[in-house]
Amino acid sequence: MKKTLLTILSGFLVAVGFAQLSGNYTINSASATGGTNYQTFTAACSALTSQGVNASVTFNVLTGNYSNDQIYFGYGATISGTSTTNTVTFQSDASNTSNPEITRASQTLRMYYSNLNNITFKEIDITATSSYPCYIYYGTATNIRFEDCNITNPIGTSGYPLYLYRTTANNFSMDGCSLDGGYYGAYVYYLGSNSSVEMNECEITNWYYRGIYGYYGYYPY
Repeated sequence: MKKTLLTILSGFLVAVGFAQLSGNYTINSASATGGTNYQTFTAACSALTSQGVNASVTFNVLTGNYSNDQIYFGYGATISGTSTTNTVTFQSDASNTSNPEITRASQTLRMYYSNLNNITFKEIDITATSSYPCYIYYGTATNIRFEDCNITNPIGTSGYPLYLYRTTANNFSMDGCSLDGGYYGAYVYYLGSNSSVEMNECEITNWYYRGIYGYYGYYPY
């Protein structure tokens, strides 16, 4: 009898721990992960890929520097339940007086062989101290949007603020963003069939060789 009870209780706890996300959450480095708060972007991304969503989800990010943190979606990562209505948004909290900044040596935002859709980053500054702050490599990226984000790579010959490589990028857009530093400001290489990349009212500065490098693909600009 005791064994049966423990099994049922264990199953109940697992179901609660992995409930799908919906509604509003915070990312606040000053508070531990728990309830509706995540201490890091890494923890929030892990919850998204392990639990999925069943409605639109917004992460309101409190101001500060999220040092050595990462927006990470690794090999084969997906977020179950996302759609044009069940969107995921990472945005600066309304109480902030400046954009929150996430900083890492390299690949601060990493989408690697992942299949992601309907994600927006709004007023989030993404910085690499070495190279490749925004690294998107293979996989699919559908309805991925950056609004008023500052993406910074060191000035010089190492890396690019935006690295979009052999990805099927459907409706990938940047609006009002700044891309600063790098060998190229944006490196867009051999995207999949019917891909589209839009940059609207963006500023590309301090690049070493070219502002935008686009190589062989099926995409319009």
